[in-house]
Amino acid sequence: MADVVKKEIIHALRSLGIQNSDDVLVHSSMKSFGHVSGGSDTVIDAFLEVIGEEGTLIMPTLSQKNWETVYRDWHLDRPSDVGLLTEVFRKREGTLRSNQATHSVAAFGKRAAAFTEGHTAFGPRVGPFGDYAFSASSPWQKMYDADVKIVFIGISTRYNTMKHLVEYRIYNDMLAQLSESDASEMEKKLQHYGQPPHDQWVWTYLDAMALQKEYEAHGLIAHAFCGDAELLCIRAGSCVDFTLRLIENEPAKWLEPSSFAWFQEANHRLALFSAPMSASC
Repeated sequence: MADVVKKEIIHALRSLGIQNSDDVLVHSSMKSFGHVSGGSDTVIDAFLEVIGEEGTLIMPTLSQKNWETVYRDWHLDRPSDVGLLTEVFRKREGTLRSNQATHSVAAFGKRAAAFTEGHTAFGPRVGPFGDYAFSASSPWQKMYDADVKIVFIGISTRYNTMKHLVEYRIYNDMLAQLSESDASEMEKKLQHYGQPPHDQWVWTYLDAMALQKEYEAHGLIAHAFCGDAELLCIRAGSCVDFTLRLIENEPAKWLEPSSFAWFQEANHRLALFSAPMSASC
């Protein structure tokens, strides 16, 4: 097959509905295209041409190697572990990166600073990647709030990092409703970063492929093709809100049994906490 060139990538992106002034998060497999004339820079340039000066291009720059020491070894120039395109993008002049050890992102464009600054500034949420990976001040929350478009190049939504925002929110939103003492007790049962292996820790890693089937069935995903790659696109707001509704409507289907039991206990505590005090005789 002939080399993939920039105008073909631009055509595919516009077919997905990407347009001028969009903020776009990209998950990618460069090799899925086949051979791209000009390599990763061509792909980046194609995105930037489509979104223009008013848009923002964002890519995950996650740390997945040497997991046990990632917080101790973290620095802003640590290489991205999630693909060639993300590392080339991270090193491009003018690109900014959020300062968080496990789930940083890099961004270029009009709102790059807004998306990347203050990753650990406020709003901790407990979870297995650390309390600030998906905090209220994290780029992941900001991307949800901004309803960015998420593009997958040559990969499925199995690699949709936004699902971890959902996982963090379902637990932490529940903790926020409980009394201080009940929240403390229920939090102790959750999986935290750095805990030793323990079969009693509670957490649910959502089934991303099952979620993709639901997204497809409800028309939430756009498709395009370029070279050998299939490209997908879903909006962050639709992705998160729809997933939260799925869990709310069928918790036993989407949550691990131990997690489902955790929520049953939490709801019982919440009901007791919220019940009005009986009148005195």
